[in-house]
Amino acid sequence: MKIGEFSREFQVPQHTIRYYVELGLLVPEVKNHQYSFNEDCRADMKLIEKSKAVGFPLKDIHKILSLRRLSNFASPEDSGKLALYMEERLRELEQEREQWEQRKRRLEKRIADLEP
Repeated sequence: MKIGEFSREFQVPQHTIRYYVELGLLVPEVKNHQYSFNEDCRADMKLIEKSKAVGFPLKDIHKILSLRRLSNFASPEDSGKLALYMEERLRELEQEREQWEQRKRRLEKRIADLEP
């Protein structure tokens, strides 16, 4: 499938697809100087979308995709590595949430201090 069709299927701009190719997140075949996206690319794109939806940065998504390409999460050890990535991201999100809560409380206090 060519880039236009791939782009429409995932509702992602073509320049984003090209950026993912440049980063190595997507690895399409190249035929006659054009990208050809196969089922592996479709599976990778689905994983990219799901990973972005839960807040993984692209560098971590690259690590996950690399692990998947090497092993396809075939062994419990590989699945364990993926679980560790996800647990680490969960901890980061919890820390971020606490920081936002602290900022919110400080802002609420400042607002309260300004009220007559």
